Amino acid sequence: MVDSSNEAHTHVETTQKNKEATINTVFDDNDTAKNDPNDFVTTAGGTLTPTALELQRNFTLRLTGSPAAAFTIDLDDASNARNLVRGFENVSGKTATFDTITGVGSSSTITLLDGESAIIHMQGQELRVLAWLKKTAHLDLPLSGLREIIGNEIPNAAATGGLLASDTTPTYERVSGATDKAIRVNWIGGNVDEVQFPPVPMPHDLDAGADLTIHLLAKMDAGGDTPTIEVEVFDAIGDTEMGGPTAALSSTLAELTVIIVAANISGHPLGFLNISLIPGTHATQAVELYAAWVEYIKVTA
Repeated sequence: MVDSSNEAHTHVETTQKNKEATINTVFDDNDTAKNDPNDFVTTAGGTLTPTALELQRNFTLRLTGSPAAAFTIDLDDASNARNLVRGFENVSGKTATFDTITGVGSSSTITLLDGESAIIHMQGQELRVLAWLKKTAHLDLPLSGLREIIGNEIPNAAATGGLLASDTTPTYERVSGATDKAIRVNWIGGNVDEVQFPPVPMPHDLDAGADLTIHLLAKMDAGGDTPTIEVEVFDAIGDTEMGGPTAALSSTLAELTVIIVAANISGHPLGFLNISLIPGTHATQAVELYAAWVEYIKVTA
């Protein structure tokens, strides 16, 4: 049997019986190629190379599976005529780096984080993104907007509405006056007062089908206590709490995350996040918070 050169469809032979079976298979394959992604399992991890057929049959290759760590997709720039435009969607849970077989380690590698998708052009050994379809984005959570919550309420005007300062609990301060001007929120040992950010409107380009992640940069001022920080999250009005605790803090500055499941968020335009932080018990050492943000997947096309 003779096959088509690119998509490996079987040709109809002159003497073939049941020609409609071969013809219908071609129609079905073309319908799938135009409308559905081709799943490429990445569980094995390491460096993976899709076959020419896996790339050519469907416009979009969807990276699935459950790899243990970040992995590499090597595109075969020789067998794919050195000129290929395809869509790639990463839903593997890990970061995917795209390279070419003969150009391994080239400067034109492309990284797709989990949840991202893009149209990639391979010309010889060079790769470039023609368009991002889904891209990771961030919403800053300014520490300056935090307010102390007392008895589950915003304090009165005499207490400046709970705005943090150098003499509040927690404090809003520089690390060390003129010599270290980094800003932080500092809960001294024993203080577990709740603080809350201003409402965060859901962005118009939010992919409501993807999870959100709350990120904190935090540490303890010394070794000893290892509390978590409870990240409480409510969506809009009348919601139930959907956050959770971070990993335990240490004396090393670390990025701590809490995932907000997509099914719990209402999206744009009526959704908005109400985020508060409550340190766990820390009798001696201080909890120090240096930055915070929300990570989401934005739809760009």
